[in-house]
Amino acid sequence: MSLNVDLLAIEALTLGGLAVALHASSHRYGLAPLLVFITGLVAVLHAMGANPILIDAWGTRLVVTDSVIVPVILASVLMLYDIQGTAVERVTILGVVGVSVLVLSLQLLLPIHLALPGGFNSLGLPADSPVGPYTCSRNLARA
Repeated sequence: MSLNVDLLAIEALTLGGLAVALHASSHRYGLAPLLVFITGLVAVLHAMGANPILIDAWGTRLVVTDSVIVPVILASVLMLYDIQGTAVERVTILGVVGVSVLVLSLQLLLPIHLALPGGFNSLGLPADSPVGPYTCSRNLARA
């Protein structure tokens, strides 16, 4: 358990430090690298959410994406709001919403590709298989 919690802390500190470093370099490169970093984290959050990784710690279960990526996104958004103001913050939030809609739309198209003739996955399972990578989350949601 201790190694998993240590790794979570290292990941959070590394990603948070990278966000602060990107903001600190904004006078040289602008805010685009930080905005891309934040929206990239949102895309990773959506991609990893389909198959979450759980860690037992302190008698409870932690989800890696919720424990690492969400706090970094929220801290980055708050940092932008506090330092840059509401105009930059609106752009950031619209970017996060846009990336979320894009990623979720693409995830909805994956089972359609599997269901069409000639579509297969690396496991060789059909689209309606209950153990396929894109049907598992749908079946769990129905339960």
